[in-house]
Amino acid sequence: MKKFALGILTGCIVSTYNVQAASITNADFSRCDYSGWTTESVPGPATSKDFSIVSRPDGCEAHIEIDSSSAFINLLYQPVDFSLSDTDPLVLHYRFSVDSTLANQPSLSADYFAMGFNDGSGQLFNAEGEVGTLFGTPDINGAANYQGTFLLADSFANQTGWSLEVQLLSNFDGAAAWMDIQQLSIEPFRPASVSATSTALLAIMSFGLLGRARRTTKEIR
Repeated sequence: MKKFALGILTGCIVSTYNVQAASITNADFSRCDYSGWTTESVPGPATSKDFSIVSRPDGCEAHIEIDSSSAFINLLYQPVDFSLSDTDPLVLHYRFSVDSTLANQPSLSADYFAMGFNDGSGQLFNAEGEVGTLFGTPDINGAANYQGTFLLADSFANQTGWSLEVQLLSNFDGAAAWMDIQQLSIEPFRPASVSATSTALLAIMSFGLLGRARRTTKEIR
């Protein structure tokens, strides 16, 4: 089955969230709820089988599941105001994992996910501000971990009406797949204030690896 990231006109374009410039509310789910975020299922309404919060020793994480209810699309999104008060570039930090009941399924038969920036039209855009997604549309075909940083294109600066959106999509395989999100945050990049670890990461990125997703168990196709 051919996979694609859905162009979905979400309710974020009529939201009246009070957001700070380029910030994500409850970015690490430390409030142990979905405050700041909107959850949506197709068909709806969303249930606890689709979205839940999981407690961990060091905090909480968002748990999104597909094929455990009648929903075949589950969405998580939050408005992002890219208005800037200075010229600092912005970075997206991400840390999440995926897993599935079934593993080693044939290509294009597993459930999958997409993540990107929605401009209010329903179309997703990648970190370069181009039509697309941040990670493509990877199969959820067993356990995989994602952690890293994207430097966002200058074209996002001073823009409004955007949202950060996660899509979990069923491929109708009849078996559950899920995503556990520990962090999705957007912050100004200020080299003088970053840690030694972050500095080392950015040095590596400068050699052509910027914006590539790092996956600990298998390559993203």
